[in-house]
Amino acid sequence: MDYLTIKSILDFVKQINLFWTKIFYMYGQRIKEIRLEKNLTQSQLAKILSTTQSTIGKYEREELQPNIEVILQICRTLGVSADYLLGLEDEAGGKTYGNKYNIGTLNNHGKIDIK
Repeated sequence: MDYLTIKSILDFVKQINLFWTKIFYMYGQRIKEIRLEKNLTQSQLAKILSTTQSTIGKYEREELQPNIEVILQICRTLGVSADYLLGLEDEAGGKTYGNKYNIGTLNNHGKIDIK
């Protein structure tokens, strides 16, 4: 049974950062891909979402992060799940994050046992 060390905490933080980086740097690519598959321009999607073409462009370039309400509206409009849009699910519906981010379990003493 290992207890938390500075190294294990830093490794954990690094894994979390990689996880969130993957999520937040996938939504733009996915919005653009699906928009193009649906033969929509940025302006057309913007009109449907009651926003501007500039905002859609910023989402696609990941210069602006859509809030949860906008994510849901984009998903409904483009016919995809939020998990897919955020990179948590592949095209076939399989989860992309698996157990590799589960670094340990909470034991009976409230401490994390590192794997």
